[in-house]
Amino acid sequence: MTLNIVDVRPNGEFLALCEKCGDSKGHLSVNPVKKWCYCFKCGFHRPMTREEVRTIANSDISISPRPYCTDRDAIKDSAFPFMRPIWPLPDAIMGRKVAEYAEGRGFDIREAPIYYSPDKPWYMFFVMRGDDGEMVYCQGRAIKEGMTPKYWCPPVRTNDFIWTLQGGPAYNQIVVTEGIIDAYSIQAKNRLILCVLGSHIKSGQMFAIANKVREFEGELIVMLDSDMPEEAWEMGVQIRHRTYAPVVRVVDWGETEGDPDSIAPELRERLIAESILVPDP
Repeated sequence: MTLNIVDVRPNGEFLALCEKCGDSKGHLSVNPVKKWCYCFKCGFHRPMTREEVRTIANSDISISPRPYCTDRDAIKDSAFPFMRPIWPLPDAIMGRKVAEYAEGRGFDIREAPIYYSPDKPWYMFFVMRGDDGEMVYCQGRAIKEGMTPKYWCPPVRTNDFIWTLQGGPAYNQIVVTEGIIDAYSIQAKNRLILCVLGSHIKSGQMFAIANKVREFEGELIVMLDSDMPEEAWEMGVQIRHRTYAPVVRVVDWGETEGDPDSIAPELRERLIAESILVPDP
């Protein structure tokens, strides 16, 4: 059996094409230290053969790891240096337009970390900060219909950042979603929202999720946009197989189209309640 290596992760693991599901993007994670293969797409897993371990150990694989950056200064430099908060209400017209849009979407502009930037007009920015108050990431959302790109993020990859939103002091449900606006729309008193800022979970993010659910006894639900059913199911399978989450469910949109923040609250809650159980590994 020959591994078709297509990429190398920064942590030393390899990505290969899965021989079981025939994927073309390299969903098979190959760990030469643990001598184990696992497909994030179909859940197929197996030990590496001695030949595969020997081949990787004795070969000089020329594929370079994909570059990523977790340095805060690089993230801040790549973002716009002139970001301004929308509260207190700014004098600038664009700042007031962003504030008006945010209030129209149901945000409390006094509390939400929303900014605007003269460098990037017609975008509402969410600024995420670490425990020390420093900015660790930001995400922009167009406030005019038809604008492209709809979302703007710094041109650097974060490896382990997850934005959290907790509705109350205690929770019995964790919801994993993609965007920050989605997170705000899903929030409830009994929920912890984990926003992974994308449709795929990176290795560092998976480690953070595993820590969140280590002593958690409720259910974890994955809710992405309606046009990403395969990505949502893959994410649910990864979490179920690689963490201690006792119950993992994935929202099935069926014939409904949209994203978590664009549908009626009653429909959103029904979809969450009727989410599909991910089977045990």
